[in-house]
This record gives sequence, C-alpha cells and structure tokens, in this order.
Amino acid sequence: MRVTRMTAVLLLLASVCIKVGANNIRQEVKAMAGESVSLRCSVNQGTCGDFHSIKWYKENRRVFVYSPVVEFSKAEGELLERGNLVVDRREARLSISPIQTADEGEYKCEITFLDISKNCPVVQLVKLTTLSPPNYVNLSLSTGAGTRPLLSNSVVGPFNQGSELSLICQSGGGKPIPQVTWYMEGRPVPGRTSSSEEADRTGTGRSQISLKVDRAQLGTKLECRSENEAIEAPLSASVQLDVSLRPNEVKISGGENTFRQGSEVRLTCTSLGARPAAVLTWYNGTKLYPHQPAGQVKLQNDGTYSTRSTLVFPASRFEDNQKIYCEAKNEVIEYYEEDALRADTRLVVLYPPVVTTSPANLTVNSTQQVIIQCVFKSNPAKLTQVEWYLNGDRLDVLDSTRYVGGTVDQPSLTILQTSRRDSGTYSCVLENEMGSGTSKGTTTLDVYHAPLVKIRMEPLSPVKETDQRNVSLHCDLVEGNPSRLNTVFWYMNGKLMKKLPQCKDPEDLCGVDPSRLLLESVTRQYHGNFSCQGLNEAGMSGMSDEEPLEVFYLPGNATIRKDTNEIVKGGRLTLTCDVNEPGRPAATEYIWRRGGHHLRGVTSSSWRIDPVTLETQSQISCQAVNEVGKGGVDTQSLKVLAPPAFIESLKPYTGFTSASRNVSLSCQVECSPLCEISWFKDGIPIETDNPQY
Repeated sequence: MRVTRMTAVLLLLASVCIKVGANNIRQEVKAMAGESVSLRCSVNQGTCGDFHSIKWYKENRRVFVYSPVVEFSKAEGELLERGNLVVDRREARLSISPIQTADEGEYKCEITFLDISKNCPVVQLVKLTTLSPPNYVNLSLSTGAGTRPLLSNSVVGPFNQGSELSLICQSGGGKPIPQVTWYMEGRPVPGRTSSSEEADRTGTGRSQISLKVDRAQLGTKLECRSENEAIEAPLSASVQLDVSLRPNEVKISGGENTFRQGSEVRLTCTSLGARPAAVLTWYNGTKLYPHQPAGQVKLQNDGTYSTRSTLVFPASRFEDNQKIYCEAKNEVIEYYEEDALRADTRLVVLYPPVVTTSPANLTVNSTQQVIIQCVFKSNPAKLTQVEWYLNGDRLDVLDSTRYVGGTVDQPSLTILQTSRRDSGTYSCVLENEMGSGTSKGTTTLDVYHAPLVKIRMEPLSPVKETDQRNVSLHCDLVEGNPSRLNTVFWYMNGKLMKKLPQCKDPEDLCGVDPSRLLLESVTRQYHGNFSCQGLNEAGMSGMSDEEPLEVFYLPGNATIRKDTNEIVKGGRLTLTCDVNEPGRPAATEYIWRRGGHHLRGVTSSSWRIDPVTLETQSQISCQAVNEVGKGGVDTQSLKVLAPPAFIESLKPYTGFTSASRNVSLSCQVECSPLCEISWFKDGIPIETDNPQY
C-alpha cells in the first residue's frame, strides 16, 4: 500500500462526530455501502513530534500497519484488497473502498510516538456505521396452502365479501433493517411486524396485515412503504383490491296496480350493489316461473353492477293475493350457502267466482237434514246472484218448507227433510260484478230408504223328496236404497229359522249373500210357508208375503190287517192295507199281490174275499201308491183251514182176478191242515205195521 501525505480535508458522505478525551479521541462515521469512506486518526506532528508506527484495528483485529521509520505500509485481514492509508503531518486517514455492510464496527488507531512525554493521544476510536438502501419491496398473499407473490400495481382478487385477507410485505437488502409500513388509501394500517438479519448485517423487514374485506374495500389501494437511513424517499409497492359483493338491495316495481283477469301484468325487479352481477329469478309463491326473462346488467360508478329483469304475464285468479318473489343471487351468496336476497309484491286480481260444491258424494237416510256446500273464490268476494240446480233443473230455493240458504249471503244449500225425490246431482252458479261461475264438479246426493222385499223360490213348488233337490230361496229387493241387503231374516211358518250372515256361527256363514237361503236335499220337514225381512243401511223392511213350499213324499210302510185270525174255507175274509203315513199327496191307490201276481182288480185299501177257498192260502202283499211313487210293502202268508172231505171215495165194488199179485185201493181227501187217513177192513182198522198192507 502506498501512503500519501495530503493537507486537504476528505469530506465523508455521512456526518462525522468527534469526541475528544484526555488521552484519546472517539469518532462516529456513517458511510454508504458500495462507496468509499475515510477514517481519520489525528497525529499532529507539529505538537506531538514524529511517531514510530500507526496500527489500525477493527474489533481487535489488525487491518492496517504503517511505519515511516522502516518505510512499511500494509493492509491486512478483511481490508487487504480494499484498505489504503493516507498520512500527512496532521492526520492519518484509513480509506476503505468499496464499503461493505460487514465493515461496520469499532475501529481503533494506535500511534506510537517517539517522544511520549508530550502526553499526546496514542489511541483513537472510530465507530463506523454502514448504511445500505433496501433492494426490494415484495408483496405476497398468504393462503392456507402457503403464500402467493403479487405484482406491484396489480389488481388482486376477487375476494368474497366477508372473507379474511392476509397480505405480507417484505423489504430486504437494507441496513439498517428497513421499516415496513402498510397504508390503505394513504392512511397507515397497523400490522404484525418482524425482521431478520443476514451475515452481512443487512436485514429484511416484514409486515403482515389481516383484514376482513367488505364493500368499502372494493377498489381500495393497499401500499407498502419501506424506509431506512440510507434513502430519503421510501420504496413502495401497491395492489388494488377486487372484492366480490353480495347484492345489497332488491326491489320490485309494477305490482302496486289492480289487475283484471286476462290483463297484462308487467313487473320489474332491480338488484343493486352486486359484484359480479346478480342473477335474478322469479317465483310465483314457491313455484319457479318456467320461462325466466333475461336480465340487463349495468356497471355502476362504485364498481358494482345492477341487474334489471322484467316479467310479463297475463293476470289470472291464481295470482290474486299471491306474492310474486324476485330473488337475487351471485357467487358470493352461493359460496356462503346463504339464502338469496328476496323482494316480493302482492298482486290484486279481479275475477268472477270459481265455484265447487262439496262433498262430491253425500249419503243420508230419508228424512235427515243435509247441507251441500257451495264453496267459491272470487274478487270481489261479494256475490250478486246464487242459483242451485238438481239434475240440470233449477231449484226453487225460496221454498222455505224444503230449503234454507242458496242466497248471496248464504250460498250453501240446506235440505230440511230429505226424501227419494232429493236424490241426484247438484250444482250451483254464483255471480259477482266480474261475471258468473258454474261449479266445477258436482255433489251427488244419495237418499237411503228402507227396503221392500218379496220372496222367490227356485225351483217352483212342489218338489219331490225323493229327488233330493236343493231349493234356493231369494229375498228380492222390490225397492229400497241402497239396493244391497246387509242382513236378511228368514222365517218358516212365521218363526225365525235363520239370520244371515252369521259371522259367529261355526258353519262360517259370514261371507255369504244374505239374500239367498239354500235348502239342501229338501225333505218333508221343509214343507211350509216361507217369508223374509231385509235390512239395509236405511232400516228394516216389513215382512214379505209368504211363499209356500210343498214337498211331496212317498206313502209310509204298509201293514196288512185281517178281520179274523181263523180263515176257513168257504167263509169270508176282509184284508185291510193300513199305512202309517199316507204320503203327500195322500195315497188313493193300493197295489195288492197274491203269490207275486198283481191283482189289478183290487185298488182300494180293503180287499174282501168271499168265499174263501184253498187258493186264498198264499203269500199276500200290499203297498200304497201316490204320484211320487210306491210306499213300503207288507207281505203276509194266509193259512186257510179246511175240514176233511173226500174228494175221491172208495168205489162200492172193486174186483180183481185171483191171479193178481197186488191189489190197489185209493181214496183222496181234502183238508187243511194236513189230516191222516185210516183204512178199515170189515170195520176193523188196518195196522200200519201189518206186512200184508
């Protein structure tokens, strides 16, 4: 290093502060990084005399040594390439070029005077402060996923209204560490500050602000300023906020008028204060209009958008007193899953009566009172006329003996005592100043009355017991409403024989048709007069006329009766065919058989035999007969008594030749029971054991 002796004064960039002590001098010097600085050390040779050497130290590390005695000058350490010493009779100036921020520190100049008796300062201290302007100001947006750098003078966003926003400003490369401050439209905004220092003693200042964006922040300029001693004017970077806003107002115009049915309704919905523009949706009550009109969007001076939509439709009764809604929604509302901003208007529509009768079906028993409602909607609600119709014919509702109501004050109709003639279809016609309306739908009135019944038999009477036929009895409805009999009481000869249905009966007659009674395999026990009573929902019928059931059956078993127990040939005999049951119809003819042969000439119940002969002795049978058939048969064997009588007597004279070996004599006797024949010779009985005979 070369040492130059100068008498001129070196001006420093920054101010130099010199403090003089008893034996040393303290200076403070500030210098800009990248430029040059001279650190002064007073030698004052005129007063203090010559010196042996000068040594410069930084933080106790020697950085320069100079000795005029040995003519030695050398920079050392961190100033090896950048240090230079200029010496004159007044001072020794250590020049550092270029200044680095790490050069900051306390420098010490030590002077070794040849004559130390003059009490000159041998140690002088210089505090060097290095300065460096900030290199940059960077802005970034903090998100949940990290940070995103922002360009200065850019528009950032859009951010949904009400969302939390965190912006970070960093300024680095400066010394001292830059002071970072946020400004909103020129007004400082407090933030969370921090700093860090690098090895070269430069640092980074950081400020983070968090704010909840709202309508007031739309288009707001956020500026970050960085300042330190090295600069006169601060460095700055800025962004402009773009905020997405909910619509703040929705209104409907045009619904304040009164409309007639069929006239045109024109409603206009306007949404204000939205960014992006709101989408407008029309509702009729809770029902979405199928064809939504397009909205007209316009940018407002404050940066928000207005949307305008006009709904046109013909007025009908369905809109009367109905709220028409307009909903405004944009992506901010959808993001927060909020209800749309809504406005409504209630319409007034004039229309003629819309009429219904109720109930649709009405069932009553005869003589009961009934009310048929005539329900209507109209605007105006005041009626000017009411008419009632039965099966298309207008009713005289002024007949107070039959009706109440049917007037403009009481349009519903009351029938005081119903009868069969009141059954039918009812409708009403109402009128107001807008016109008339006929009931949509009708009321059908069904007047129940007790049944009238008659009995019918299949097959027709009479029936034969032997046919084992079934007979169906029908309790037919002659008249009555309803036409179905719920219960039928069946009678035989005036006494109750069966009630149908019988749900508790073990025979399970719960699901049968009660108007039909089946007599199975009809026998004589069913012979009699049948009648029925029917019950429907209106009440019980009277007793039907009786219907006779005739059951024909066979005569009973026959019994032959004799008028005498001893039947003698030549006498008289009367036989009677008694029958315990004559049958139905009663038997009038009898069949007699003798020895199996039909005696066609005998048809009565009595048979007189006169005279009795031995032919009478035989097997006799009889049975009664009617149109059904033959009754049971009785058979008897008749025994005829006859005393012995010669049929063939001995001849007075019978001769034989002497040569005849055998002689035969015969006689024939009739008798009953069988009798014995005895032979006599010359009046003397011939013994049966006589071998001669």
